[in-house]
Amino acid sequence: DIDRQKNLEKVLRETHFEDLVQVANGIAHELRNPLVGIGGFVNRLYKVCPAGKENERYYSYIINNIKRIDNLVKKVDLLVSLPKPDLTQEKISGLIEEAVDTYREQIAAKQIEFINKVREEIFLVDKNLFIKAFSILIENALDALSPGGKIVIDSETQENQCRIEVTDTGTGISAENLPHIFNPFFSTKPDGSGIDLAVVKRIMEGHGG
Repeated sequence: DIDRQKNLEKVLRETHFEDLVQVANGIAHELRNPLVGIGGFVNRLYKVCPAGKENERYYSYIINNIKRIDNLVKKVDLLVSLPKPDLTQEKISGLIEEAVDTYREQIAAKQIEFINKVREEIFLVDKNLFIKAFSILIENALDALSPGGKIVIDSETQENQCRIEVTDTGTGISAENLPHIFNPFFSTKPDGSGIDLAVVKRIMEGHGG
């Protein structure tokens, strides 16, 4: 029976995802305290030890990687502790403008054309979670774009449903990678965590999307 097989596959995917989330939560918890201690002791050593050019380079390398791990821990925390949406009536277009506000300087510096074509519809959404989801998508688009690129956010509404599309003029995602883009820790970027799109997916699913 095809329907039964599809349901079993769905259950297996969801179980795998939840198991992965639990493992990630445990790892993040174990990393948090040692990471704070390492950062503190490195800063102390830097203050009491003479720092030549070579030591400065080592110090910068350690601190930058500590920040990178700390950023990953925070992203995992966000993924595993996303609250249930607290729904209020909001203008979708206005929330997207709030999401892009953080990146306006970066957009201007890269001479990116940003177009918000989302209609002035009012929907029940969690304002903070919605802004977070679209901030991630805008940030990802900016990472993929060369100077002079374009980001367009558009919407289509039918009855009580709203479809929102975020497109950019970047290189896109290869067909072989598309099935994996929402998997936590899957990333094609050398310094990518693979957490962000998993967060977006969970936020949208929390809204019934």
